[in-house]
Order: sequence, then C-alpha cells, then structure tokens
Amino acid sequence: MYIAFLISPQFHCALGAALMRGEGRSQTDPSLGVDVDSPATDAASVLQEADSMRSEGTQGMWINHRGHTVSSEASEDQSSKNSASTVQACHNVDCQWTLDWNCPGQPNGRIGKAGDDGTVGYSCCCKDGGWRQNAGTYSTVVIVRTHDPMPGMLERMKAWADDLHQNMPSVLFAISIDTTGGFQNTVSQIKTAMPDTLVHTYSWQDIVAAYPRISEIADGSCIKQGFRGIKHNMFSAYGFHTEAIVMATDFLRSSVPGLAWNADTKVWVLEDDIFFCGSQPTLTNFLGQYASDDKDDLITAKFLGKIAPNTCNVHCHSPAFGKRYSVHTTYISYEFVTRWSSPLLTHIKSLLDEGIHGQSEKYGSTVCINDNFHFAGIRSEFIGKAFEWNSNENRSEAAKICSHDSGITTVNHAGKYF
Repeated sequence: MYIAFLISPQFHCALGAALMRGEGRSQTDPSLGVDVDSPATDAASVLQEADSMRSEGTQGMWINHRGHTVSSEASEDQSSKNSASTVQACHNVDCQWTLDWNCPGQPNGRIGKAGDDGTVGYSCCCKDGGWRQNAGTYSTVVIVRTHDPMPGMLERMKAWADDLHQNMPSVLFAISIDTTGGFQNTVSQIKTAMPDTLVHTYSWQDIVAAYPRISEIADGSCIKQGFRGIKHNMFSAYGFHTEAIVMATDFLRSSVPGLAWNADTKVWVLEDDIFFCGSQPTLTNFLGQYASDDKDDLITAKFLGKIAPNTCNVHCHSPAFGKRYSVHTTYISYEFVTRWSSPLLTHIKSLLDEGIHGQSEKYGSTVCINDNFHFAGIRSEFIGKAFEWNSNENRSEAAKICSHDSGITTVNHAGKYF
C-alpha cells in the first residue's frame, strides 16, 4: 500500500523488530519465494556470475530481487548477453517484492522494511528506484490537506495512515501540505511522525506559477468573514484548493510512475480537522460505506444549492469562469470531505489550463453539475452531530459527540484540538 496525504489550510504482521528489519526469518520465505538465509551476495559478483553463465551459453536468465539467477523463457541475442551491464541487469529484475518489504522513501510494505543486503535486487529496486515501476493498480486514493496542524490533528492523521495500512492496504494514502508563509516545520513534523508516507508540498506561489491566469481574478472579490469574525482574503491557498488537489494528483502520478490510474479511480480529499465517530477503525469503515458507490463523480460534504447573490465568494473567480458559468448556474458546497472521480479531475485539469478558476467551495459542484458529471452530497446518515464550517470541538467535546452515535461511522467538522 502507498500512503499519501494532502492537507488543508483549514481546517503487520506483528513479527517483532528483527523481522521488520528482514532478519530472523525462516530458511524459506514464502512471500519472497527464495532462500533468504543464504549469504548476501555482492552485486558485482552476481553480475559477473550472470555474465559468466551467458558466455557459457546459458539462455534466458534473469535476476530476481535477492540477486539469485532464475530461468526465464525469454530469448535474447547472445552477443548482447555477453555485454550485460548493470542497467541491463536491472531491466530484468522483478521488484514486486518491495510491496511486501519496502525500500527507503517508499510507503510501508505489507510486512516490513527492506535492508541493504548488497544484492542486485536491493541495488536495482531500492537504490535505483525500481520499486516505483511496481506500484500496481489503486481504485481508491486518500489525500489529506493540511497547513499548520495542531498536535491532536497530527495524531489523527497518523491514526488514519495506520488504519489504512493495516486494514485497507489497497488504498493509496498521501498528505499534501500548504507551506505558504514558510511552514516548513509542518513538513518535518509530518515526515518525522510518518516517515513512510508520501508527502506533497506546495505554496500559493507554486499555484500561481502553475496557473498564471489565476491572477486575472479581480482584487477584493474574494474577501470572506470567517471564524470569530476574522476576515480572510480567499484569493490565496486558503480559498483555492482545487488547483492544489490537481497538483497533488499529478505529484502522485510522477512519484509512482507504475501507478495505474484508470477511469475507476476515486480520490478522497480530507481536511485535517475532520473527525470520525463510530466503531473502530473509523476511516476504513467510512470508506467501506461508499465501496459500492461507483456512479458519483463528485461527493461533497454538504450541498448548499445555488449560490446567493450576496454570498461573499459570488464574484471570486476568473473572467473565464464567469463567462462559462453564470451566477444562476453556480453552486456551492462544503469541502471538508470530498470524493472525485478520475474523469472529473482530468476534465478540471483541462479547465484550469484554460484559465477557468474559482473559489473552491463553488468550483467542484459548479463544474460537475453544469458539465454533465454525476454529483451527490454525503448521505445524511453518515454526517455527525457537528458538521458546520464554524464549529470547533475540543477533545472532550468531540468525545461527547461520538458517545451519542448509533454505530454507523459518521464524519464531523471541526475538531482542531481533537
């Protein structure tokens, strides 16, 4: 499983430490299919052995992840075998084992972390990044957006990562961090707490550089009176999340080149200050409640309908957005929790490239409804007791809210201190 978080400005096998290091296993590890207690082999000697066998006429040999030679039905020109290089050897290395034993920088393996045993397999799959070509197919991606998370929010993110790793390893999990204003400390906090998690970072400057036409939005059109009466200029990473979501998904594709991202892939985006109530593990249960829903291109936290003329963000969009969508066909919804289909994200990426930008609370639902995609709000039975933009529960308040739930996993907002 790959874990990746996208985080919002708002907001094993229990085999012991030795086994997690790849030590102390039985003579034959069935998950790897090779003898793992044999002495580690130097990468250069394995290549030399392979070249020697090739020069002696051994046909169709390839090298597996532990540097052992394995017969193959592939037939190559003999002269090219005689001049095999490290690159050629790596080309024939199978790195699927890294889904069980992860390389440094790779999300957690199903069993544990790989150790550098000096083999061709480790060299090709870990040092040369061969693990990236063996990502497989993911039908579900979870991205957590964050900016400056409080300690309780960090705890929650780590719990989500552990939950998916243990109970839903087929989910790709990632974190996206808005570093606008120099919040590099957030990056180091998250990497320390979750060292095997894929982390995407961006700033408002990165958004403007990627989409320069966003600067066509009129000054003063994006002022919002927020929590406790504080005014926010939403013409910032605070108010424009759609661009960051698209940038995050692009990051995941480039970070995991072997990732099969098909039309059936669904991307959940969670703000870092939501919390779930219900039976444990809560995130896995919440996702499971939507496992059979494959028709909706966009699911939002709460659909508020058509935007009112006096709404603060009614004019918070680029001229190209206003030309394509009139105020009478503009919709608004909460975005604490959203789920996006891959086709919709592809469509949105093309719109952004055309300079069609809008404040994110109105962007997704407006595009989805007007451009013939299927839209839905989160089902009412999955919404908890606290679910407003200006609610703010501390740890004890959140626990009290959860104590009244019926057993169905519900999502709540906001638990900044929970």
